[in-house]
Order: sequence, then C-alpha cells, then structure tokens
Amino acid sequence: MSPPATGASGVRSSIEHAWLITQVELRRSWRRISDTPRQLVGLAITGLFMLPVMAVAVGGAYAFGVAAGTDSFVDHLSIARMVVAGLAAFVTLLVIIATIQEYGKLEEPEAVLTAIPHYEAVFGLLLLNYVSFVGLAAIPIVGMAIAFAIGASSFVSAPIIAIVLFAVVALSTTLGFAVGQAVRTVGARVAFVARFKTIIGVLAFIAYFGLLASGSFATIFEPVLSVLEKTPLGWLADLALVAAPDPSIGIVRPAAAAVVLLAGIGLSMWLAVRLSGVLWYTESVRPASENADNRSADRASSTDGTPRTNIMSTGIAGQIFGGYVSQPTLQIALKSWRRTYRSPLKLQYAVIPVFFLIAPVQESVETGDVVAVLPVLIAIIGAWATGTAFTLNPLGDEGSVLPITLTSGVSGRRLLGGLVFAGTVVGGLLTVLLAVGLGLASPLDVSTTLVTGTLAGVLCVGACMIGVGVGTTFPKFEYTRISRSRKAILPGFSAFVVYSLVLVVVSLPGLLGGVPLASDWLSELLGVSAQLLSLAGLTVTTVLVGMTGWFSLRSAAEKIDGYTPDR
Repeated sequence: MSPPATGASGVRSSIEHAWLITQVELRRSWRRISDTPRQLVGLAITGLFMLPVMAVAVGGAYAFGVAAGTDSFVDHLSIARMVVAGLAAFVTLLVIIATIQEYGKLEEPEAVLTAIPHYEAVFGLLLLNYVSFVGLAAIPIVGMAIAFAIGASSFVSAPIIAIVLFAVVALSTTLGFAVGQAVRTVGARVAFVARFKTIIGVLAFIAYFGLLASGSFATIFEPVLSVLEKTPLGWLADLALVAAPDPSIGIVRPAAAAVVLLAGIGLSMWLAVRLSGVLWYTESVRPASENADNRSADRASSTDGTPRTNIMSTGIAGQIFGGYVSQPTLQIALKSWRRTYRSPLKLQYAVIPVFFLIAPVQESVETGDVVAVLPVLIAIIGAWATGTAFTLNPLGDEGSVLPITLTSGVSGRRLLGGLVFAGTVVGGLLTVLLAVGLGLASPLDVSTTLVTGTLAGVLCVGACMIGVGVGTTFPKFEYTRISRSRKAILPGFSAFVVYSLVLVVVSLPGLLGGVPLASDWLSELLGVSAQLLSLAGLTVTTVLVGMTGWFSLRSAAEKIDGYTPDR
C-alpha cells in the first residue's frame, strides 16, 4: 500500500474521495426514488404545494427590499433575523433526524473505512447532506436574493445574500450532522440507551405528535427565535444585507456574524469527524438483556454438555397468557412481537392514520375539553392500525423461513390465530383503553362511552381477522426500502386498499351510531333515542365484523394449508 499523499496532492485526493462518496450516495438515492413511481408522484405533489410558499417568500423579500432606507426597515430587519435564525434551526433539526435515521451511516463501512481515512468519508456524507438541502432550497434562496436586490435597487446584494444563505445551510448541515452523530454515539456506547432505544424512540414520536397536535410548536419556538435573533445567529441576516442601502445594518453585527459562521462550520466539522471516528471504530455495547440471555444459554450448555436454547421461553407473556392460550399460539404471537421490537421501523405505516387525529386532538387541547368525536375516531383508526401491524401480510412476513413455516406442521388456523392474538392483545387493548378513557372525559354519557369502547374492541378483533384474509389474497414477498440501510417486507398496496374499504364498510353502522353529529341526525330522523341508535349500530357492526372476519379467517387458513410457493 502506498503512503497517503501529503500537501496539495493530499488535499486534492481527499476532496476527490469525498466527492466520489457523495456521487455514489446521490446515485443510490435517485435510484431508490426513481424506482418507486409513487415517490415521484409524492415529490411532484409536494413541489406543487410549495409553490405558493415560494411566491410569498419572494414577494416578501421584494417588499423588504423596497423598505430599505426607510423608517420601517428596522422593524422588518428584526423579522429577517428571526427568519434566518429559524432557517438555521429548521435545517439543523432536519439534518439531526436524517443523520440519526440514515445519513450518518456508511454503505459497506468495512470496505470504505479500509480504503480511505474516515475523515474523507465524513466529508463525503457532509457534502451529501449539503447538496441534498441546497438542491431543495436553491431556487427559493436565489429568488429571494434577486427579489430583494430589485426592490432595494442594490444588485450587488443578490450574490451576497445568496452566498450567505448557502453558508447558513452549510453551518446547519455540519452542526446537525455532528449532533446526530453524537446521539448515535450515545446510543451505541451507553448500555441503558441501547437497551431501551425502541421505547425512547416511541416516546420521542409521541412527544412530537403531541406538540404537532396541540399546536404548541409556535408557543415553544417563538420565544426561542426571539432570543436567537439577538445573537450572532440572527445577525447572519445583517451579514446577508450588508450591501443594502440602509444605515441600520452597520458593520459590527455583520462582522461578528461572519466570524461565528466560519468558526461554527469549522468547529462542527471537527466534531463530526471526531464523533464519527468514535462511532465507526468502536464496538457497540450490547444491551444487558442480550448479555443475560447469552450467559444463561452458556450456563445451560455447560451443565450437561448439550447445547440448549431459550428460544421456546415465553417469559412474562407465558405467565400472563399461559393459562388461557395454547403454547403454539403464544409462540407465534411472541415471534411477531420480537420482530417488531427488533425492527419497529417495519411498522411505520401503521401509524400513518394517526395524523387524522391531529385536528380533534388540537381542538381538545385548545378548548380544554375532549371533543365528542375523538373516542369514535380512536376506535376506527386504532382498529385499522391493529389490523395492519401483524396480520395484513401473513405469508410475506415469514420471509425466507416461509417454507419452514409451511412444513412445520402448524396449521393455517393456528398460525393465523397467533397473529390475530398478537395484534389484538397489543393494539386492541390500547385502543379500548384510549376510547373509554377519552369517552369518559368527553361530553359522551357513560352508556355511549361503554358502547364506543366495545365497538373499539370488536373492530380491533375484526380488523385482524379481515387483515389475514385480505393479506393472504394479496400477499407481497418483495422487500421495500424503509430507510437508507434497511429493507423490510411490507403489505402490498392492493392489500391496504381492499382492507381499508372492507373495514370502513363493516364499521359504518357503528360509526353512524357513535359519531354525535350523525347519531343526532339519525335519531331525529328515525324518532329513536341516541343511546338506542348507538347500541343498534354496535350490534349491526358486530354481526358484520363476525361474519366477514369468520369468512376471511377460514378462507385464509385454507389457502395457507394448501399453499405452494411458486419457486
């Protein structure tokens, strides 16, 4: 191996290596997007929604430029500082999340880190983040810079504003990457975090959803931005406007902002390199539970010389359900729960409908009273998520062990029963508790609340039974990339559509009887009490769910018993 190049040739070589990593990762990203037409359509729709925002930003920049040299410019300058500080904070937050999830990892790290120094790999990933964000923000930044320059009749301001804003993105990118690598390092080095990272991730998502639903983002970030606009981070706006024809800009704040900008980028890059080295070259800790399992297995092997495994242990689940559920059914459910615990991202699609709850949750938080429609929405959305989590792709979920499962002697009814049990215990219990708890806190009376809770339980069980039938009819065996370095077998699009339609149809009577506005209208139209109508809706839905679920479960079990892989 030849010694590493030094001096100018060494710098040129490092730049070439970093750019090569960036190019490769950009090609991979583009292939992942272009291979999925739905992602292209989603990006196109997102771009269309961003056009009005861009128009407002460019128009605001032009009006700001017109105000240059007038008395109102000082007031507008304060807003500009908050905008720049907010841009820096927003990009930093996005890069932190992206780094934790995928952009802080290398594809084939053993090959990359034995071929080049790790700092070149870090520079490559930093450049990848920067190019990705600049690619999205280039048009708005250039448009705002030109609009301000035209409004202020200061055409030299256009390139200065654009350069400073691009530098702000660079600062945010490097800072966000360093913080993201710090979080990943803690997760890899601290045993407590490594053991409970799944729970920590769920709590973080709940906190994020709570902020989103309660509308507290502005309440939290407005005071933060008010502070930041008085710091050198906010003075970056002064640096961008240094060529504007207004005496309020001065020279002190732009100079201080320039120093902070350059020092911040350099310090963040140094931190990113150091933290990445610690993360990539150090073995991650193993959670205490895994170590305990391994020690237990070792002790079991050493007592009589026969290797043993605790794979058949049911632990706490066996103590709770062992007297009520057969051992094979419980083992199948445990398999599903363990897979979910080890790879929770696989079920990210199951939480998508939760965003439909944002409006009622936000209204409940703002008014201080739980809106009456929320418990019923919890019942249907919770049932949808419960049915998709473990039962919507029973054949595909087995992956490469499908032939073993089919030839293990476990009947299709037993296999599906275990999956339905796995979904019902987790999603059903949570949905019922939420529906009843929120119902008691809402204007609904006790009887309607109990009916809503029963409806939630019926729908959750029915959703799992319907899910196995639909998932067996529309199985999916191909892997889908769920992050930059992870793939998983997800239910097919056809299964999602058919399952959702069937679930909505069977739950419609219960929903009409449970949603206050609809039940009040029907009650007045039919001349019966709302409580009776709610009970009638629950009864009809229960019958529909029972019939559909029984047929679905029976059909799926027969298909699995007679299933033969194509290859």
